[in-house]
Amino acid sequence: MAKFIVEVYRDGKWWMADIAKLDLLTQARRLADIEHAAREAIAVTLDVDSRDCEIEIRMRPISEIDVDTMRAEIRRVHEAASVLEREATVKSKELTQRLAQAGVPLRDIGTIIGFSHQRAHQLLER
Repeated sequence: MAKFIVEVYRDGKWWMADIAKLDLLTQARRLADIEHAAREAIAVTLDVDSRDCEIEIRMRPISEIDVDTMRAEIRRVHEAASVLEREATVKSKELTQRLAQAGVPLRDIGTIIGFSHQRAHQLLER
């Protein structure tokens, strides 16, 4: 499977896809359509199935905004937040179970943890 780097940039109302490896340029009105347009352009040029093309979309800066770098940072932060969220859930469940075993009512457990008593009940059920 051949891999192609597709550099995407804005040109007026169009999104342009530059496939340098094949000296190809294609376009789409919406960014969401640019991957399909690039795949189709590659497939037609090489006479292959568009699913046989691996592409990597890279964004050129938009008004000096380094979109790729910022997008990668956002993904990294989201992944870190997901890890922390899972850790918080584990710790909340542990505290809920321990407090329930100590005879603390669910409403009070919810208040301690900052959840509703219904959420505290859910943590006990898992």
